[in-house]
Amino acid sequence: MITFRDVRRDWAKLPNRITLLRLVMSFVPGSLILIDWDYDSMILIRWVAAIIFAAVSFTDYLDGYLARKYNQVTKLGQFLDPVVDKVLCVVNLIALSLRDPLVWIFAVFIVIRELSVAWILFQANRRGQEAAVIYSGKVKTAVVALVMTMLFLPIGGTSNVCVLDLIVIATAISIISWFHYVRKYAYVQVE
Repeated sequence: MITFRDVRRDWAKLPNRITLLRLVMSFVPGSLILIDWDYDSMILIRWVAAIIFAAVSFTDYLDGYLARKYNQVTKLGQFLDPVVDKVLCVVNLIALSLRDPLVWIFAVFIVIRELSVAWILFQANRRGQEAAVIYSGKVKTAVVALVMTMLFLPIGGTSNVCVLDLIVIATAISIISWFHYVRKYAYVQVE
C-alpha cells in the first residue's frame, strides 16, 4: 500500500513528474475538439489534438522506460501510472463520443473495463498483493491509444472502415486483457 512517506519521497523523481505531466495534459486533446471552431479550424484542431494525444500517450512508455533504466521504480509511480492511463483514456473517450455518437459503444465498453481493472488492482493492493500492470494490459493501452489517435484525426472517425476494424481489434484485446487481470488479481489463491 502506498503511504504519504512514499509520495513525499518519490514525487520529484523524473518518471513520476512525467506521469504527473501526463495527468495534466490528459485533458487537452478532448477539450480542444469540444470547442466550437469553424470548419477549417476544426480540421487543424483535430490534427493538433491527435498529435498531443499521441505525444501524451507516448509518455506512458517513456516514464516506465526511464524508471527502469535509472532504477527509479517507485510505489508512487506504480500507483499513479495506471490511474493516469485511465484518466487519459476515459476523459478523451468521452470527448470523442460527444463528437461521434458511434464512439459511445466503444467508450462505454472501455470505460467499464478500465474502472473494473482499477477496482481489481485497488483490491489486490489492499490485500497486500503487489499489483502491477501486466503485458496484455500494456498491449491494450497501445492499441486503444492508436485507435483514439485515429479517432482524433479528421479522417472520418467511425465512418472509416480502417478505424472500425481497429476498434474491433482493440475491443477484443481489451476483453482478453480484462480476463488476464481477473485471473491474476481478482481471486486470492488459498493454499
